[in-house]
Amino acid sequence: MVLGVGLLGAAGSAQAQALPAAEASPISTGFALPTTSGSLSYALSASEGLNWGFFSNSGRSESTNLNGNLGYISNSKRDPFSAVVSGGRSFGTGQPSYNFLGAGLSQVIAVKHWTYVLSDNVSYLPQTPALGLAGLPGLGDIGISPVLLGVIPTTSTIAAPTQGVLTNYEGRVTNTASGGFSREFTAKTSLRGSGAYSISRFVNTTSPQHTGLDYNVVSGGGGLYHAYTRRTTVGGNFEYSDFTYLGQSLGMPTPDLKTQTATINFQHQYNRKFAVDAAVGPQWTTIELGTDTTSISAFANVAATYQGEVTHQALTFVRSTNAGYGVIGGGVSTSVGYTAERKFGGGLWAAGLNASYSDTKSLPSATLPSFVFHTGVVGAQVSRALPHSLSAFASYSLQSQTDHGAFLTLLNAFSGQYQNLSFGITYSPMPIHIGGH
Repeated sequence: MVLGVGLLGAAGSAQAQALPAAEASPISTGFALPTTSGSLSYALSASEGLNWGFFSNSGRSESTNLNGNLGYISNSKRDPFSAVVSGGRSFGTGQPSYNFLGAGLSQVIAVKHWTYVLSDNVSYLPQTPALGLAGLPGLGDIGISPVLLGVIPTTSTIAAPTQGVLTNYEGRVTNTASGGFSREFTAKTSLRGSGAYSISRFVNTTSPQHTGLDYNVVSGGGGLYHAYTRRTTVGGNFEYSDFTYLGQSLGMPTPDLKTQTATINFQHQYNRKFAVDAAVGPQWTTIELGTDTTSISAFANVAATYQGEVTHQALTFVRSTNAGYGVIGGGVSTSVGYTAERKFGGGLWAAGLNASYSDTKSLPSATLPSFVFHTGVVGAQVSRALPHSLSAFASYSLQSQTDHGAFLTLLNAFSGQYQNLSFGITYSPMPIHIGGH
């Protein structure tokens, strides 16, 4: 998955006191995001990987990966700042070598009855993000699931589904800058709003006939929310998004898209560990290509999270119009994803799992070709703690995609299976506490 603009935990986590260093466990099974105020964690990893079917390349290839992760939450209880950074380089034998980088930043600003959140999420990857914190296989970060810190929940229609359409090997830069606000009218009723600007650009194109489709997305909306109890909040939200494309697809003009989404939102904290956040409602999509064509479909963005002492789990379901992931000029995806991480063996062992499946269809249009993509991704990892803040890991991942429709050979879409088997070692010392007591 792509780096989230924030760190593990809800906004309330930023209000917690930093743990004294003596209370932290010296056992390390790999990189972990910080959860307390005024803490910084980092990790350095090295791994060797065997690859089969590296994005349309036949046969077996090898890779050596060097990468690092960093997570930080400031000590401010009123205006916390958080950051997640992941990056490195993969050296290929029988496949290309490439760099990768991702960074998510989030700043909360509280002024009387108003709360503002500014965030930015940028990444440079050689493929569609699929696994782990960095979005790539074999890096030792499977099972880490960053939850947005301090982000004001609205429908977030431009948020990526649990899994996008896989592309062939081709570098891409994506960036999303967003802002949100919340204004409390009473202790239980608030107005929330958000806006975002997102871009995606393909670079270092490897094949003229497999050129990715660049796009921009502008989105904004808001709604009213009411906390009926300490654990339950219900609201209504409306959001508008505008998708524009640069260039053509299949030699034909690419349509601009506009969506309008009205949702009923429900948030409930069942207990200290388990919570559900859902937004459902109708979504209107207008295709602007000569004559405007408008269709209506169901929108859903549902997430269930469990945060236990030794087990973290997240199950998500998303159905929404999207930009098409640089493959097609707009699509409708239905996707489900599951992320889990569990410690066992007295904390000496850890297991992580990422699994997702998505169906993506081109938007209904009498003038555009029809496509359907079935995308499945699964990754599993086992880590073992070693002395001196070291840990060893082994991971396996499978990315699979099939497609249906005309002119598919002209699209920048991966078709087939890509497998990765990796073994590595990670140095991840205890979190550094900054400004805490």
